[in-house]
Amino acid sequence: NSVVLAQARVNMWPAGEHHLGVHWMSGLEWNKAELDRRIAAGEFSAAQCLSRLTDGMPNFHGPINGPGRPTLATKWKQRVSGASAEDIDAHVAALREHVARQVAQRLGLLHDGDAATNKRGADD
Repeated sequence: NSVVLAQARVNMWPAGEHHLGVHWMSGLEWNKAELDRRIAAGEFSAAQCLSRLTDGMPNFHGPINGPGRPTLATKWKQRVSGASAEDIDAHVAALREHVARQVAQRLGLLHDGDAATNKRGADD
C-alpha cells in the first residue's frame, strides 16, 4: 500500500546505533516476536522498522537503502550460508508484511477483523 510506504518514508530509521534484533537462524515467528518486543519497548516504531527493511527508503545520513546501505535481505544474502536468496527474500518479505500491517492498523487502514481474516488466509 502506497500510504503505508509513505508513512515509512517519513519515519526513517532512527539515527545512531540501532539493531532490528533479528537473526536468520531464529526463524520467522521468533523474529516477528522480537520486532514486536522492540517496537513495544520503544526502540523503534513499526514505520521505522518497515523503512529499514525496504530498499529505496531514505536515511538521515548517507545513501538510501540499497547497495550503499544494505537492508536485512542484502546482509543475510551476503552472510548466511545454506539459505537460498529466495528463502531469504521470502523471510524478509514476511517481516515487512508483519510490520506493514501494524503501520496500516495505526493509520486506520486495517482493522482487527481484517488482520484476523488475512492471518487465517495465510495459515490455510
